[in-house]
Amino acid sequence: MEVFGPVGITSHALAALAYAGLALWVTARRGAGPAGLLLALAAALTALWALTFVLVATSDARPTWLPLAETLRSAAWLLLPAMLLTRSGDTTDGARHASPVWIVLGLCVLAQLAIDLLAHGGAQPGGLVAYVYQFARLAIAIGGLLLAHNFYVNTAASSRWAIQLLCIGLGAIFAYDLNLYTWQLLTGSLNVDLFAVRGAALALVVPLFAASARRTRGREIKLSRTVALQTFSLAGVGGYLVLMSLLGYGLSLVGGDWGQLLQITLVFGALLLAVVVVVSGRFRAWARVQIAKIGRASCRERV
Repeated sequence: MEVFGPVGITSHALAALAYAGLALWVTARRGAGPAGLLLALAAALTALWALTFVLVATSDARPTWLPLAETLRSAAWLLLPAMLLTRSGDTTDGARHASPVWIVLGLCVLAQLAIDLLAHGGAQPGGLVAYVYQFARLAIAIGGLLLAHNFYVNTAASSRWAIQLLCIGLGAIFAYDLNLYTWQLLTGSLNVDLFAVRGAALALVVPLFAASARRTRGREIKLSRTVALQTFSLAGVGGYLVLMSLLGYGLSLVGGDWGQLLQITLVFGALLLAVVVVVSGRFRAWARVQIAKIGRASCRERV
C-alpha cells in the first residue's frame, strides 16, 4: 500500500467530509455552548488536516503542509478537555494535578510547530531534531489519553453520562496516534498501512462526537472533587512507555533481525506491563500512599 495511494486518498477524503459535516452541524445548533464551539473547532481543523492529505496526494501541494496541519489538529483536540476541565469556577484538585501535563504538552506542540515551520521553509531537520519531533508526537498522544481520562474521572457522576462518548472518541484518536508513532519511533520507519487508513479510522469516531454533542446540549457539565490517583497512575504509565520507547530506539541501532526481534518483544512487554500496572490493586494502594506522602509534605512546607 502506498502512503498517498488510492486507499489513503479515499480514507482521508471520507474523514474530511465527516469532520466538516460535524463542524457545520455543531456550529448551526442552538445552545451549543463553549464545549460545542470547541468541538466544532477541533472538527474543522481535523477536516482541514484530512483535506490537506488529499491535496498533497492529488496535486502539487507541498507535503510539508501535512505535518503542520496535523500539529494544529492535535493541539485542538488537546485544548478541548483542557478547557473543559477549567470551566468550573473553583479550581479542582484534578485541574491542579493536570497543570504540569498541560505545560509539557504545550511545549511539545510549540516544538512541533517550530520544526514544521522550519521544514516548510526549506530546512531539512534530521538526526536528533527529527527524533525529538517523533518523540513529541508520541508524548502528545500519551498526554491526550491522560487528559481524556482525567476529564472523565474529574466529572461529577451526574454528568458522566453526557461526556462519556466524547471521552471515548478522544481516547480513540490519541490511541491510534500512540500506536502509529510508537511503531515509527521503535522501528525507525513509518507504518504505511496505519498512516494511509488513519483518516477512515478517525471518521468512525464522528458518530460518538455527534451523540455527545446531543447529550451535552444545554446541559451544565459539573466537575467533582477528584482523586489524584487516576492522573498519577496514567502519568506513570505514560512515562514508562516513553522510557521504553527511548530504550527501543537504542535497540534499533543494533540493526538486523536481532534488533527487530528485541524491538517487537520490548513493545509487547511494555504494553503488557502497563496494563498490569493499571489494573493492579497493589499498585493502586502503593500510589495512594505516595500521594498521601506528597500531600503531607506539601502541607508542612506551607506551614
